[in-house]
Amino acid sequence: MTSVNLSDFLSTKRILHHEPSMEYNDALLYFLQNREIADIITYQNERTFVLKNISIMEKDANANPFYQFSVQRQGDIVDNIRFESTSNLNVQLSYYIGGMKYLPEDVSEFVIVASSYNEFEIRITFLEQPSVDAEFKIRARYYVLLSEDREKLMHSSRVETQNMIYSSGMCHKIV
Repeated sequence: MTSVNLSDFLSTKRILHHEPSMEYNDALLYFLQNREIADIITYQNERTFVLKNISIMEKDANANPFYQFSVQRQGDIVDNIRFESTSNLNVQLSYYIGGMKYLPEDVSEFVIVASSYNEFEIRITFLEQPSVDAEFKIRARYYVLLSEDREKLMHSSRVETQNMIYSSGMCHKIV
């Protein structure tokens, strides 16, 4: 079994980025069309949310309402997760990986392919009461790897990022 440093691994690859936001199936088609010039493609994905029933939102220990959802597994790695709102919402983002809470500065990327046993969720905690019909977007960059590179990350004994370690399908913070 091997150990892989994600930064070193990515630095040896030809990465092609597709700028307009797209869905996973479109990204796969784009990758197939550009396979001769790229080992990895990245693409932006966005999800739009509109708050409708804010009175039934869950609340945290400080009585702040929050919305939590699972990140879609639409690639092999996800990073550059951003919150955008035209409603000027005052929020705090946090990530839940395997039930453990992390702040965005602790997790710059999530290696989906190396963490098959961990759910990756984003929690948006509203620090002020949001209004009905408030709209926001979550944008993220996804990476799609060649199958042999995906296999390498899946079967490595250890994958290291700046702050996290992935082993045996689980993700843990570097202590």
